[in-house]
Amino acid sequence: MSLATFVGFPPGDLALQNIHVLHGRQLRPGFRLEETSRYGEDIWRLWPAQLKAHDTALILNFPTLPRRFRPAAKKLFYHLLSVDPPDGEDSPGITSIRITFTHMKAFLTWLDKRWEAHRTDLLTLAPGDLTAYRKHLRRGAVCGMSICQRCAMPSGSWPRRAGIGCG
Repeated sequence: MSLATFVGFPPGDLALQNIHVLHGRQLRPGFRLEETSRYGEDIWRLWPAQLKAHDTALILNFPTLPRRFRPAAKKLFYHLLSVDPPDGEDSPGITSIRITFTHMKAFLTWLDKRWEAHRTDLLTLAPGDLTAYRKHLRRGAVCGMSICQRCAMPSGSWPRRAGIGCG
């Protein structure tokens, strides 16, 4: 199943609500999987999977995302945390996932203002939406990241698949 298909499924599966979101990660000594965040929680604590004791404790705070996109965002970040990546790709680190969350939040907040209220399905995201977001990023401050990095964060492989250059 592709990531886009996985994210597009409705969140109705009750069994998913109790899954420990870090089940695919190595945990720090002293943490047990049973004590980690579950899919149905609004805030996912990532620090049990942060293997360096001196790292700042990280979370994914889903209530900070536009409500209509939270189910898809949860599926995406669950996938990044605990589902094996495609062959030839490495699983992203916990810090990278948190950085991606920050940029996804910016993208979804922008998209929430752009799309009509009835649109909730991220599978309908079109190359034109990503092009408009890239233009939006060029108009604003980029905070030390290149335009390519910022537009690739929310879109994953969209720029390559859709022929959108980020240069």
